[in-house]
Amino acid sequence: SNIVNAATLAEPGTWGVQTTINQNIDLFGIDVLHEDFAVAVGELGKVYFYDGSNWTEQVNMATETLKDVSIIAEDNIYIVGVEGVFHYNGTIWNRPSGGSPTTHCYCIDYADESNIWVGADRKTIWHFDGIYWVETSIGDGSYFADIQVDDADNGWAIDEWFGTIYRYNGYAWSEYVSISGSPNGLAVLSTTEIWNATSSNGPYNIVYWDGTNIFSMGTYDEDGIEFFDVAGQSSDDVWVVGDSGFIRHWDGTEMTTIASGTSNTLNAIKIVTNEDGWAVGNNGVVLRYH
Repeated sequence: SNIVNAATLAEPGTWGVQTTINQNIDLFGIDVLHEDFAVAVGELGKVYFYDGSNWTEQVNMATETLKDVSIIAEDNIYIVGVEGVFHYNGTIWNRPSGGSPTTHCYCIDYADESNIWVGADRKTIWHFDGIYWVETSIGDGSYFADIQVDDADNGWAIDEWFGTIYRYNGYAWSEYVSISGSPNGLAVLSTTEIWNATSSNGPYNIVYWDGTNIFSMGTYDEDGIEFFDVAGQSSDDVWVVGDSGFIRHWDGTEMTTIASGTSNTLNAIKIVTNEDGWAVGNNGVVLRYH
């Protein structure tokens, strides 16, 4: 096993580099179950487990880039990427049964072990009900960049091409609102509080929708920064990560740039509580906020 010792945490109330897992691997996804268990995924099918002290590389079936990960339990983990979906049962990695997707998948989230959703290419969203995987074609976009599932009756997904956000109501997906730009991360705090991190194809790089109007919380023309993920716990605690180690925080009043301790591009962020956050990025960097 490839064990990487985790670095000392930064001072309380700040972000800092926890470790560099593998300088030759860009990391694109992270999920956290609890203080002593996290999973990060990235290029070349790499998967790393964190046990509270060390990061350990896991032997698995994937060989190409992995984009996202969802931990239901330590023995029930899903990863998605270029080759589709893979599952860990606590002992081995396999293709999930029931007709799981084998095409390019970009994002995954779940309500419970019988309600798992995957955003994929060809404008499709896949659903696993505990037995079978079912594919649904939605909208006119190219692929779904991010997906958020709050419970069995509430889900959200954003397509990469048009920036259209779709809502799931327990029965079907329908168009909810469109946001300009080339969207990446999505954070839905409520039906009238939606945040989106975007790339430079559009004029904005951070977008907020209040249920009526779309607001630019930052523009690419101003700073040249592309943002790749957004996460939040409440309307006064939203984090966005992107190019060159940039982290921005919304406190309910203003957006401020926060020191990250790295110049590596940050691709994904996970906010567990308002006192515990994680981010991963290029060159194997792992950041921790506490």
